[in-house]
Amino acid sequence: IHSDYGKFFMRWYADMLLSHGDRVLSAASECFGKFGIEISGKVAGLHWLYKTKHHGAECCAGYYNT
Repeated sequence: IHSDYGKFFMRWYADMLLSHGDRVLSAASECFGKFGIEISGKVAGLHWLYKTKHHGAECCAGYYNT
């Protein structure tokens, strides 16, 4: 995350996770929406390595907060 490639990769990885979430929620909405079921998602909070230089937990989870 401290090089140009690292920044590129983290942006790409975060975007891929967001796209995946959109696809999963869209598919679930198509399946369950006709029954009046509301679909939502949960995003975990990670903070135990927030003040470290590498942000290991956040990076693995796809959070790009550097």
